[in-house]
Amino acid sequence: MFGSRKNVLAVDVGSSAVKILEVHRDRDDLVITGFSRVDVASDTNRADAIGECLKRGKFGGKRTVTAVSGKAVITRFLTMVRMSHEELQRAVAFEAEKYIPWPIEESQIDAVSLGDVQSQDPNAPPEMRVLVVAAKKSHVTDHAQMMVDHGLLPLAIDVDALALATAFEIHGRVTGSPPPQGAIALVDIGSSKTIVNILSGGTTRFVREVDMAGSDMTQAVSRKLAVEPFEAERIKCGPGDRAADIEDAIGPTLSDLGNEISLSLDYFEHQGEGTVEMVYLSGGGSLAPTVAESLERATGKKTQTWNPIEGLKVHGSRLDVDELNARAASLAVAVGLAAREV
Repeated sequence: MFGSRKNVLAVDVGSSAVKILEVHRDRDDLVITGFSRVDVASDTNRADAIGECLKRGKFGGKRTVTAVSGKAVITRFLTMVRMSHEELQRAVAFEAEKYIPWPIEESQIDAVSLGDVQSQDPNAPPEMRVLVVAAKKSHVTDHAQMMVDHGLLPLAIDVDALALATAFEIHGRVTGSPPPQGAIALVDIGSSKTIVNILSGGTTRFVREVDMAGSDMTQAVSRKLAVEPFEAERIKCGPGDRAADIEDAIGPTLSDLGNEISLSLDYFEHQGEGTVEMVYLSGGGSLAPTVAESLERATGKKTQTWNPIEGLKVHGSRLDVDELNARAASLAVAVGLAAREV
């Protein structure tokens, strides 16, 4: 039933861990058939971590989807004259060149129309809103080569923030949740970065990466309790009777993160594209004590966590279901990647 020919491996290469989720489509259902995770000690250890992750997972296929992020990836929202998809692909490089801090010939660029823009001038040519994503070709090539070096077949390379939106869409469909009213913000708190993706009408309208996340909380706990970072991470995620100490330690970090998220929400709202009604949290950093409550206070928006694998079927013969559930919050990007190609 779960033949390797139809399986897809979603390879999420993060700053602190590599996560691989194996997913199979069974009619209209997404079925998780494999999962593994390996910590990454440094940037130079990522390739080794991918190999170890593949070894532990004992996956049945090679077809792979992965993603890039960071300073080598640029996301912009432009207003352009309405045109066909083919015309957009030819024209976008000229527009994108204004926003890319490296030579255009060194860029991999893609663009998609987000729909028409209503103009106040009836005589103005029709316009459309366009999402443009550009990445350094070398960054994309190196990332793909890591997959190939381990015998994998990359089908697509996405962007973390867009994969996050795909995962949320899948979550709504499989859980039967009603579509959100108005705009919402997806906030994924990883180890070294926090992704903010604001959706309106189910479409991405704003993307930002904040260089503040779970590792900053861990370092704060390490200093407060005078323990090593690995021990601080363990206590942060399961504080037990030290919850008050953890809340005190990570409070300033959460305040700073909340301010950055508030700036993002304010910027979006001032563009006149709607009001953010809800903030949805995911990522390993969202599991720390009082995160949702602190960010709700900072943003003034109702805030709640969501489980990216809720509603997905799991075929547990080749995976540790308990570990999968324990790591669920950190799997939003992986779910979004897998759903793209299965």
